[in-house]
Amino acid sequence: MRRIVMVLRQLSPERGKGAVRTIVEIVPVEDERHVSALSRKYVKRGATVMTDECPAYSRLIARYKHYTVNHTQEFSTPKGISNNQAESFFARMRRLEVGQIHRLAPKYMLEYTMEIAWREDTREMSPSAMVKNLAAKTLKSLSTGWRRYWQGEHRAIEVLFVRARLGTA
Repeated sequence: MRRIVMVLRQLSPERGKGAVRTIVEIVPVEDERHVSALSRKYVKRGATVMTDECPAYSRLIARYKHYTVNHTQEFSTPKGISNNQAESFFARMRRLEVGQIHRLAPKYMLEYTMEIAWREDTREMSPSAMVKNLAAKTLKSLSTGWRRYWQGEHRAIEVLFVRARLGTA
């Protein structure tokens, strides 16, 4: 069963600072339907969006300033168009899987990707600021998915963007 991690990264207005916000969702297939739903939910109309040339992103031009990079020819265009922030996220995700968790089960994939997103977004904070940030986020919305996990009560299903927000499987 294949799952696709979709990542949206907001760049800092300061050149060279990288991403300041990362959003992740898990989808069963990278297609126009999912890309459209994700972009409508998370991306403000008129924003600048950079992607690769995957056909799933072809309709973004209707709502956004959409620029693409052809990876068969280059990593970024001479004008600076790239999806390097997404590539950076996926490189860190691969290292986490190989080095620490060893198997990214679909049932908990969203949580693992959200952890990596949080680490990316807080990478320039001091350790004490990171702890405060994590505590604030944890206390803001308590998780029911992990309640009584250590007692053997595990979630029965995975969390997918389509299932959770589009109402289909």
